[in-house]
Order: sequence, then C-alpha cells, then structure tokens
Amino acid sequence: MISSELLERLRCPLDPKNARLELAASGDALICQPCRLVFPMREGIACLLPEEARLPEGCASLDELPCRKR
Repeated sequence: MISSELLERLRCPLDPKNARLELAASGDALICQPCRLVFPMREGIACLLPEEARLPEGCASLDELPCRKR
C-alpha cells in the first residue's frame, strides 16, 4: 500500500508539473487524474512506465492523451 505522503508527491510521468496520481478503488493501480491513464502496481510497487499503463476508454494510443496534445 502506498502511503498518503508518497501519493501526494507522485505525478504522472507524462505531465509531472500538473498531473497528480490517485489510488484506484481496487488498490492495485494508480490513475492519472487529468487523463485517466492507469499505472499498474506489482507487489505493492507502482510501475510508472507509460508503455506499461492501461489506456483510458476511448483512447487508442499514448499520443491521443490530453497531456500529449498540449
């Protein structure tokens, strides 16, 4: 489980200045608040590689994310 202090500091690697991450309701992933990219957690450790993340519904590639279009 990720501590609330660490969660406050974590940011999405695609938009580190603006995009906070939140813990998924299931507790097994972190979700980028603005673009909804889902980063999996393995053995309690977040994998923040964009290539390993699940894309939000309606998005076919990382290039279609709002943070990539800025």
